[in-house]
Amino acid sequence: ISLNLHASLPLLSPPDLVAFASVAEEISRLVDHMKLAAAAALDRARICAEVSGSWTTSAGKVQQEYKNTAEYMRHRLRISRREAWKRIRLGSALTPSFGLSGQLINPELPALSERSSRGEVSGEGAQMVSLAMKQIQGCGTSEERAAMEAALTDVAASQDLDALTVVAHAWVNHLDPDGTEPTEQQKVELQGLFIRRKYRGLHRLDIFATDDQFEALMTALAPETNPHTNA
Repeated sequence: ISLNLHASLPLLSPPDLVAFASVAEEISRLVDHMKLAAAAALDRARICAEVSGSWTTSAGKVQQEYKNTAEYMRHRLRISRREAWKRIRLGSALTPSFGLSGQLINPELPALSERSSRGEVSGEGAQMVSLAMKQIQGCGTSEERAAMEAALTDVAASQDLDALTVVAHAWVNHLDPDGTEPTEQQKVELQGLFIRRKYRGLHRLDIFATDDQFEALMTALAPETNPHTNA
């Protein structure tokens, strides 16, 4: 097929060549969604346990050949572990699932799911929309988040990825202008003053502080409050 394709493409007229490229792109977007849906289905079916050989270690622990679905996909599909996890996470957000009692659970991103399943949004575009939606979790109202998803999906289905990036940043800044407030646990893990390596003879410090801590630090650094500064 590839030899025939390479030989025939140069013979096509410009309109036919454009039409071929457009059809190839449409097929590619459909295939992108198929990959995502397949990854989510494999993970929900716990396929790694179904196809893995297992054995008992000397400590009596059952060891599986594949620890998780991503490991199995890496081996079976010859893709990276990172790509496998990306497909699983995005596919899980774009495809419906079933609850314990058999009830159908709608996709996490229904508008994006519908357009993606029709081959209108590429896998990369869907990933960008999904990441933007994760950034504003807990921000705004449910109506505003739904409006953002619908707007970004429209852009992803009609414009290029550069335009999608600009629109996504605008929506995130609109719904979460100051960034998400850290939890108490995150404050414990992040805040502090960290001394980094000197750069070209200059000392470098990284500071993660609350508003109160930052104000106190700025007061301490102000020239008029510094006892070593001549008045």
